[in-house]
Amino acid sequence: MVTKRAAANNAAANNTPNNSAAANNPANKSAAANNPATNNASTNNASTNNPATKRAANSAAAHNASAGATLVYLEIGKKKVFVAAIDWPGWCRSGRDEQSALDALATYLERYAPVVKRTKLALPTDTFTVVERIAGSTSTDFGVPEKVATADLEPVSAAEGKRIGALVKAAWAEFATIVAQTPEELTKGPRGGGRDRDKMTDHVLGAEASYGRKLGVKHKPPALTDNEAIAAMRADLVAALSRPWSGGEHATGMWPPRYMARRTAWHVLDHAWEMQDRTPR
Repeated sequence: MVTKRAAANNAAANNTPNNSAAANNPANKSAAANNPATNNASTNNASTNNPATKRAANSAAAHNASAGATLVYLEIGKKKVFVAAIDWPGWCRSGRDEQSALDALATYLERYAPVVKRTKLALPTDTFTVVERIAGSTSTDFGVPEKVATADLEPVSAAEGKRIGALVKAAWAEFATIVAQTPEELTKGPRGGGRDRDKMTDHVLGAEASYGRKLGVKHKPPALTDNEAIAAMRADLVAALSRPWSGGEHATGMWPPRYMARRTAWHVLDHAWEMQDRTPR
């Protein structure tokens, strides 16, 4: 069962779209009203105008409110809503509205579980705490989660960097397993569209080379059969993700490590699961 807990959301969503349905939910109102972290975060306007103070307050409120739930944020477009698990790169789905996106995320925990198991981490829960709502864009509606969450600006320790790097590596391993089980020719969409296996794999590799530049990792897109080049590019990506990061605003055109990990793993797994869904039966 998916539970949306908005206790931390009021403290975290200073620049996000209003959601009257969530605001009018008595359970959400009660949770928010009785959460000391949320109340304290909203009482001092002067301190919360400082971006660093906002990030610290939001992080504290979110973790106090979560009580073991999975922290997620929503990217809300006009036609599509994405929801992503902040601490679990690659666990990200979309829907036509908030609830359908949350339902999809819960459903896909079963498909995300093999990724987590590869890292020996404990499986996250499918009870969610929404900590932020972000206004989406045309990219959101097109089908790409492009917005950086407030939590992405938090510092990354060496241990956390190692953890998110391990999850991205696990997503690649899961992708490779699925590719090996997938025939070259896949079923077409209702209009005859969709890449076949090798073109999809080539697309994933090209995207990774492009994404890497957002973190200072520069490689040419490797050829589909060039295992050495693929391994070298991915090793550099993991090394960059695993380094400690001081947090704060990222340079123009660059991505924070957490967002980089999420975007990369999402793209890999989205196409892996597409291969599974389009494999002829």
